[in-house]
Amino acid sequence: MVAFRIPRGCIYAVLIVLVCQFNSFAGAEITVRPASQTVAQGTTASFSCEVRNGLGYWVINETWVLPSVDFSVYGIAIAIDEREDGATLSIVAEGRASNNNTRITCVSVDNEDFSVDQKEAYLLVAGPPAAPRVSFRVVNSTAIAFSWETPFFFPNVSDILFYTLSLYSRARSQDRKEWTVSQSTSGVSHTHVVTSDAVATACEQLVLEVSATNVVGTSPTRSVTGGFPIVPAEATNDQPEVNIRSSSNGVVTAEVTFKLPRVCPYQSTKYTLYVKQISSANVAQSRQIELIPAGKQNAVSTVVTGLASNLNTLFTVLVQSETGELQFSKMVLKQNLPVLKLALSTVVKGNAITVYPKPTVAVESMFCRVLNFPFQNCSSGQISFNGLPDGEVVIQVVAKSGIEVAASNVTVWVNQNINFCAPYLNNNMVTASGGDVSVEFSSSGRPSEYNCALDSGSSTPCSSPFKLKNIAPGRHTLQILPRECPSSRILSVPFTV
Repeated sequence: MVAFRIPRGCIYAVLIVLVCQFNSFAGAEITVRPASQTVAQGTTASFSCEVRNGLGYWVINETWVLPSVDFSVYGIAIAIDEREDGATLSIVAEGRASNNNTRITCVSVDNEDFSVDQKEAYLLVAGPPAAPRVSFRVVNSTAIAFSWETPFFFPNVSDILFYTLSLYSRARSQDRKEWTVSQSTSGVSHTHVVTSDAVATACEQLVLEVSATNVVGTSPTRSVTGGFPIVPAEATNDQPEVNIRSSSNGVVTAEVTFKLPRVCPYQSTKYTLYVKQISSANVAQSRQIELIPAGKQNAVSTVVTGLASNLNTLFTVLVQSETGELQFSKMVLKQNLPVLKLALSTVVKGNAITVYPKPTVAVESMFCRVLNFPFQNCSSGQISFNGLPDGEVVIQVVAKSGIEVAASNVTVWVNQNINFCAPYLNNNMVTASGGDVSVEFSSSGRPSEYNCALDSGSSTPCSSPFKLKNIAPGRHTLQILPRECPSSRILSVPFTV
């Protein structure tokens, strides 16, 4: 047969006419072997197409090739063995990169009814491997690990033979260490551990380059940067720094600044601030705050609010890295404010009581109650209770400052009848001997305490019998008042020395 090539448009026209006229694809029999084939670059691939009862053609991608003893297109040689009942077409493809993913189609035309059939096969050409993906991690202070993944390859065609590793310091790129690692049969990842005494000192940046080699060639090189970590500096007395920014109503706001220890840029380092306050009862209240350095700053700061000014505070920064943990602590003493205590005073009028709680330090809150009624807010320093029953009434006050709590109770006597708490002398018992005077008194009801005042002097707590010494000669007046009674019930006791 004479080798020739029909223009693509003409072949399409002939096939379209045939297809439209007979509308059949079942007349000719066709078999293509293999359906697909993968070869390495530099080798060849062979396909065969057996056609029965028809004439066969090869179509390489979209180029039609007529039967030929020796015809070449895209580097693919074609040979045809013609027979009476059809033909066996053979094709040999060169394994080069440009032939990768070539679609090879065998087309047959039936000798009798001109029906058309076709079968496809594919040629894949494997080249050098892709560059491996590389990563880096710190194992400990004296060891680091480089890992890489096996790139894709066609088994039994382009298997990875080995990897080439090159390790060097950025500061000393001329001093390279190179070695090869065989392809692992147990998985798709590989790890190589390097110890510090082999190549570099702490914080010296290292570069690892990795390439893969198969039967075809060597991949491009891919690199990753890493290095050995450094152990953070030991704790110092001035770490961390604590500055009191404000103090109001017993509550302190502090700014904590921590100077970052020297670590390598690639180290995974975490900083946590622990704040602990201890009350007088030795009950600890603590919180923790994560410190996140920003950019290339050499220190990190945070503001801590809600600290009780009358408590000692321990600030501790915990540094965690691959090399272990370190603690940096500082104790800040309380701000020398008095301890929280409560003093109470009361005024009783009939069946109403006004309570005046007086804490020794500024407090966050105060609550008061009488009997077993619910607590009411008395942070203003004054509260009144009305309509109370006759008899003893217990008043309770609770105050809070920071985490310190103080409580105080007082008992008062309440009644509606003013005469019920009127004081009186016991059998007019006023005795005088020289400058010494003794007065015995009592009152209706059960007043617990009395105040006494001589002449126009100040009132002082007193009890019966009330004794006066070194009183000047002349007329005098002693005034006696039960504390829980109205001021109108003062008992005036005149006497002469």
